[in-house]
Amino acid sequence: MLRRSRRAAIGATGAAIALVLSGCASGAQPAPSPSATPRPSTPTATVSPTGTAVTTPVRLRKGTATFRVGGSLKRKLTLSLGSSGAYQPAPGQFSFSFIDRSGDALIVNGATPSGTTRTSTGLTLTIVVQTSHPLPFPSSHGECAIAVTGSGPTRLTARFSCRNLSHGPKTIRATGTFDAKR
Repeated sequence: MLRRSRRAAIGATGAAIALVLSGCASGAQPAPSPSATPRPSTPTATVSPTGTAVTTPVRLRKGTATFRVGGSLKRKLTLSLGSSGAYQPAPGQFSFSFIDRSGDALIVNGATPSGTTRTSTGLTLTIVVQTSHPLPFPSSHGECAIAVTGSGPTRLTARFSCRNLSHGPKTIRATGTFDAKR
């Protein structure tokens, strides 16, 4: 009987912890209906329970990434911002996906950089090059440097340079720019 009570208590505790953590998750949360909360046209700052200012992310709808790929593959690509651009000025978070009709892509996300920052587990950049199948070249260990050249409440412009991006036996380098705005 004691074992069953202990198991039940552990199960209830685990469920409570999971519920609390799900409320604290930083991942995508369902958006409120448009009639319930109007969307701000510019980021607004609110104060979190810890007393720090938190800027509401804005959806960026326009943008372009232009870059050259060299090494095992050679390409010159110009990609448009997909429908998933979200942005908070530094020290916030952002997520941009630039893509073309053939599926070539540049995906950049994580902590919004200021100045020049190398990729890390907190700021990633992935280039996807289409051949007979998609080849993703991720960077999360300093292979790429991202230098912010312009930023504001509803815009982020940066240049990037990558070396030694690998997918199997293929290794590429890339240099280019990206710009996303409201």
